[in-house]
Amino acid sequence: MVDKQLNITDEAVFARFIEGDENAFDELVDRYYRQIYRFLVRFTGSEHLAEDLIQEVFVKLYKSASTFDPSRRFRPWLYQIAANTARDMLRSASRNSKRISFQNSDDEAETTLDQLVPGVAGSPDEAMIERETSEKVKETLMQMQDQLREILILAYYNQLPYKDIADSLGIPLGTVKSRLHKAVSTFGEIWKRHEF
Repeated sequence: MVDKQLNITDEAVFARFIEGDENAFDELVDRYYRQIYRFLVRFTGSEHLAEDLIQEVFVKLYKSASTFDPSRRFRPWLYQIAANTARDMLRSASRNSKRISFQNSDDEAETTLDQLVPGVAGSPDEAMIERETSEKVKETLMQMQDQLREILILAYYNQLPYKDIADSLGIPLGTVKSRLHKAVSTFGEIWKRHEF
């Protein structure tokens, strides 16, 4: 990500932090806090858990700064830290109580899986149908394997390019494409199995 006003890349800001500029770390937190928080809410299904995890993600980022490979891009590396932190927490938490929230912020439009489900637009009760569909999407996603749910969130909600997803998850680009295809297919199968 490049700061549009100053044209300073994340990698350059992170390099300043590694060299001892504490303000540079604050700048990165400012750039990414909301994005990572929304990713964690969607992935874990809990705002409270995401609040705890976001702190842990940035602590891990701070502590692991010296391990950053400058030939890599910063953004996928940060998402990798966030995904690993969330996966670790989910392994130890009860999945039955988790729900994914897909609330849009007021200032940001997002692509949603609801839009992939036909038949809701133009209805007289559109708002109610959209809420119900959103809940059905959440329920369907929570029934998917973590790795499939994660890749859908990264691709559709965080809108990361395939290359960034590959870097974030530490998998080859071809695996991203095949896993995303499987995730969409699995979502569709689960959706069809249920009579919502």
